[in-house]
Amino acid sequence: MCLADFAVEYDVCYKATGKRNDDHEDDVQPAEQSPTGDQYDSIITLHDSMGKMHHRKTRAILMSHKFSADTEPEKYYHSELMLYTAWRDEEQDLLGNFDTYSESYTSQQDEITAVTQSMNSLTRAAAQCVG
Repeated sequence: MCLADFAVEYDVCYKATGKRNDDHEDDVQPAEQSPTGDQYDSIITLHDSMGKMHHRKTRAILMSHKFSADTEPEKYYHSELMLYTAWRDEEQDLLGNFDTYSESYTSQQDEITAVTQSMNSLTRAAAQCVG
């Protein structure tokens, strides 16, 4: 699962109340397909005592900073790789056997394009619901 999918699918569980942070109607987007029962765990425990997260009832809208591919190409490709590819070790997994993030991005462009198109279709669907 890439970071973008994780961000829209999961929300933090707060210890103080022991309750889920209910999804708010104004910050969610419709799911393209409802996840099947086994597709996502309902509650997950993060490593290093970082807490727990629960699967959202509805997907959140993804908002992220976008660098310019023209003026800051390495930052742009680095952020795209972080958002749209599955990784655990930033340097090892994002760079792989390449010297630059742009080379790594180019080698994974089909996978990244598929994920971004999926995210964009969900964003368009949410915009139609609002406007």
